[in-house]
Formats: sequence, structure tokens, C-alpha cells
Amino acid sequence: MYSVMIVDDEYPVKIILRDIIMNAGLQYQITAEAENGAEALLLASQIRPNLIITDIMMPVMDGLELIRNLRSRDIESEIIIVSGYNDFGYAQQAIQYGVSRYLLKPLDDRQVISYLQELQHSLQLEAQLTSGMSQWVWFCKTNGERLAEQLWALNDQEVARTLSAVQAAFAQGQLSLTLIHQCYSNLLQIVLGEISSRSDKALEASRLSLPPLNQAQPDAAAATIFMRLLEKLRQTRQHGHRRKVQEALDLVRQSYSDVELSLPYVAERVQLSASRLSGLLKEETGRSFTQLLTEIRMEQAMLLLNNASAKTYEVALEVGYSDYSYFTKAFKKYCGLTPMDYRKRMGVF
Repeated sequence: MYSVMIVDDEYPVKIILRDIIMNAGLQYQITAEAENGAEALLLASQIRPNLIITDIMMPVMDGLELIRNLRSRDIESEIIIVSGYNDFGYAQQAIQYGVSRYLLKPLDDRQVISYLQELQHSLQLEAQLTSGMSQWVWFCKTNGERLAEQLWALNDQEVARTLSAVQAAFAQGQLSLTLIHQCYSNLLQIVLGEISSRSDKALEASRLSLPPLNQAQPDAAAATIFMRLLEKLRQTRQHGHRRKVQEALDLVRQSYSDVELSLPYVAERVQLSASRLSGLLKEETGRSFTQLLTEIRMEQAMLLLNNASAKTYEVALEVGYSDYSYFTKAFKKYCGLTPMDYRKRMGVF
């Protein structure tokens, strides 16, 4: 049921609205009534109704002031204004505050019911979208962080592979275009946030956003946006020591399972001092040596855990952790789940 609050200082109007709502055969329940805007604001802050039906001219606090206060407190209830004043100025202000409808008294029952039907359909679709999105939040976070890493490394082939895998996952999950668009928007925000945390250079990244759903297909639009971001990064970053950094990263990826792998060892192999290599890694990747090693180990652990025959303690040893308890803590810190919970999430038993 969707909750409704009626705000009007005229009792007969409340009676009419009650009758319309209760006899409409829709999923609405009147949960609160108020005599003026001040009383309504207090109630709305407590119950946050799905819909508020309010008059404009009321004592203490009028309807427009009520709506302004509701929005300033991030109360996003749908709002219908019911007024005896056919004033364009009132209607203009109401639109600015995101009011759904401006209805004139005396009320037309059919008009009110028609809008209630539209609103109920909208609320149902929003609930479905929210529910669907919640199942993909973790997916977007993981792949967003992976994309950020690949973009920062200017690895266009890996970026293309990840985007292809993301697209395939959306297709396999039979997501609606609306949900796909929302997922790509979330991916982009995660990527921009990760890149911003690595560099204080503006890149004008904040201007990158997906076009509206009706202007382009989400898959193609997202691919274009991420490639534009890759080019921006390519144009602005410095690469004087990239070869040494790449050698170090390649060595870490080859030797991550070595429990004794350390910064001094890698630095010696690439013929740099440990402090110099540490600084270059931070400059080029935005990560410390320890962070990079942990990320590589955790990514590999996630792949190995998808094999149901592999014991979790065996996975820990395989990725360079002789202390299983420490591995479990590191894994949970990295992806928010213990190794066993990760397997359950992925359906591996």
C-alpha cells in the first residue's frame, strides 16, 4: 500500500478526498491528515508518505511554503496541489518544486482517480527498478573499480574486454534498457570517483555522462564515453618512467603467489631504489606497492574461489597468504565479503 497525507484546513474537502481515495480501488491508504503546512511538515518528516495532497491557502504555513520546506529536507513525496485559485503564478512555483499535479476545486473525481492510477503505476515501476538495481550494485562496484584500474593504466584492450564482459552479463541477466542505463551510469560514477582519487588533475571528467536513454543505446553510449575518458587520460598523464613501472607490475603479476614478495625485491629486479619505485608506482597507478600486490592477489583469489573443488585455505596459499585468518580478513576488506560468503553470492558450492 502507498501512504497518503491530506493537508487542508477545509474539513469538507478532506471528506471528499477521503471518499475518492478509499473508493478508487487502488493501493492507497490515508495515513495522516493535517490542518496547515506546519503540522504537515512535522508529520511528513516522521512518516515520509508516498503522496501528499495539499491546499495552497492555509493558516500558519501555506502549501507552497510547505513544499519548499519538504524539498529542502529531501522529502521526495509525490505532491498534488488542490486549490480554489486558478493562478498561473502559483502553478509556476509548484512546477519548480516538482509538484506532480495542480488541480482546481471543485474536484473532478475522474480527474483525481486518473492521476492516482498514473502515480500508482509509476511507483510500482520505480519499486521494480530499485529492486532490480540492488542486485547489481556489487557487480557495478567490482567492475567499476576494475575499469578504473585499466583506464588509469591506459590498457585499451583490457578496457574493451571488461566492457564486453559487462555487456554480456547484462544480456544474460535479461535486464531492461532502463536498468542497463542505470547500471552504466553507476559504473561511470564509480570510475570517475576512482580516477579522481588518484590524481588531482581535473581531466574535465565530471562533464562525462551518459546521454538520455531515448538518444542512444546504453551499451554503445557507455563504450563511447569510456573510450573518450581513456583518451583524456592518455593526453594528460606523464609517462617518462612508464617502462620501469610496467616491468615492476609485470613482475608482481608473475610472482604474486610468493609469500616473500616485497618492494625491495621488485625494486632490485627493475634496477631502482625501493623509495624511487614506491614513488613511481604511486604516481603512475595511484596505489602503493602493498595496495597493488593486495589487489592482484585478491583478484586472483576471486577467480580461484569460483572453482568449487578448491579449498579456501588452498586458495589462500595459492595467492601468497600462509596465514589463512589474515587472508580472510584481507579478502573481506577488499570485496566486503568473506571467501565463503563470496562463494555463496556467486552460487559456488
